[in-house]
This record gives sequence, C-alpha cells and structure tokens, in this order.
Amino acid sequence: MASGDCASCHAEPGEAEPFALVESGAEDMCLGCHDEDEVAPAGVHDPVADGGCLDCHSPHGSTRPALLRQPSRTLCAECHDDVEDML
Repeated sequence: MASGDCASCHAEPGEAEPFALVESGAEDMCLGCHDEDEVAPAGVHDPVADGGCLDCHSPHGSTRPALLRQPSRTLCAECHDDVEDML
C-alpha cells in the first residue's frame, strides 16, 4: 500500500472487475506477500488463523506501524486481558 502498488491486492482498471481483490480472503491476501513467521512470529494468532487480518490491520488508512487500526495496547486489550504481559 505504501508503495502505491494497488495491483498487488486489487485488479487493475480495465479488467472485468476493477479494484476487486485478487484473492478471496484476508489470510490468502496477506500471506501472499507476507511470510507467516513474519505476521505471527509467536505462532499463528487466532484472527490470522480465521482470516481476520483486517480485524487488527487497516491497509488503506492506518499511519501506525504494521498498519494497525489502533495503538497496539488498545487494540490487543480488546481481546486480551494480559496486554501488559504481551507487549
């Protein structure tokens, strides 16, 4: 996204469905470029395993590291009670 390479995730204008996603699910989409060890170094995180990459990441609008939707402590605390131990 940062490099402006929209075609890495979206069909290019002029194709049958311009801007349609090139993969059907977030997991296939994200893991097409990112190694699983990179996105889940401590093991596969449940949202990743369920194809919910977009639960935590906003590829079009985030200015945070890793394109997180919110600051990491806030985001992780939505599902985890032990955030201080995690970060």
